[in-house]
Amino acid sequence: MGIRANDFMKKKSQITDSIEVSSYVCNYENLSNEAIDIYKEIITSINQVIEGYSYFVLIKGKPGLGKSWVIKDCLDKIEHVEISGDITPAYMYRALYESNGKIIWIKDVSKILKNESSIGFLKLATETHSKRILTKSNYSKVQEDLPNSFEYTGAIIADYNSVHSLPKAYQEDFDALKSRANYVELTLNFKQVERLLYSIAKLDWQKQVTKFLIDNFPKDELYLLNLRNQYRAFKLYEYAVSNKVDWKELVIKDIKQNRSDTNRLLYSLIGEEEVNTADLKRLLIKHKVVNSLSTARRKVIEWLELGELVKITEGNNNFKVRIGN
Repeated sequence: MGIRANDFMKKKSQITDSIEVSSYVCNYENLSNEAIDIYKEIITSINQVIEGYSYFVLIKGKPGLGKSWVIKDCLDKIEHVEISGDITPAYMYRALYESNGKIIWIKDVSKILKNESSIGFLKLATETHSKRILTKSNYSKVQEDLPNSFEYTGAIIADYNSVHSLPKAYQEDFDALKSRANYVELTLNFKQVERLLYSIAKLDWQKQVTKFLIDNFPKDELYLLNLRNQYRAFKLYEYAVSNKVDWKELVIKDIKQNRSDTNRLLYSLIGEEEVNTADLKRLLIKHKVVNSLSTARRKVIEWLELGELVKITEGNNNFKVRIGN
């Protein structure tokens, strides 16, 4: 488990000596009361960074539940740096140096956890000692303008969906990184998702579309319903009105096509049931989806990373999964 707000190891005075503290606090002006209640732990953790009480927040959540939306809303009015995509250790060192003293938002941190040096930089940048010293991992020409080492005084907010594809050799490093964080995991139940969708719908037509979407979404697949489904339904409504066609027909078609090819394949194999990964691998081979156990293993890891599968029980070699979104 990560370090919770009340257990954070640094006093505000120790942190504010280094981080640029803002007088602005996320005031949720773009969020409804329902959203504030659902996202309150994320909002509180981000405010701790903004106010200088914390310098590392790690947020986990499945795609489509709005974690990026609420992070952006909270950071919108303060100076911060956003990092996304796959980046090299050399770029990571440069980004931390050039953004020193600022808040950095790393979007989907799992994409930069594929290299030991990148993980090492993040561990050093989020160390709980009084000084956080980073040193170059190499001395290439592209880094000639950078110092060989420096004291990092910034703060990091990082989010991710899953780290199932993280090499086993790096799992302990990630666990060590996680232990430094004010860790938040966003998990919503079906009713919370429904309430959140209704809270987003402000106009009469949006409320109508949202109700139609929820009423017609297959109940045995309700966990697939998320903010992205609603966004697409709104856009389909606007298109239909503009082109004088039936918006309900377009939304129904989108619901039916909602399943990805992988999702449909998995549904044909395991339905809504929870299965052990060992059994799933055997099914993939039996139905000739893959030709070998090693390929089946890679597929399961890939689907976990993409959210096509959801891990239900703990374990590294054989654990229970079900279809995700």
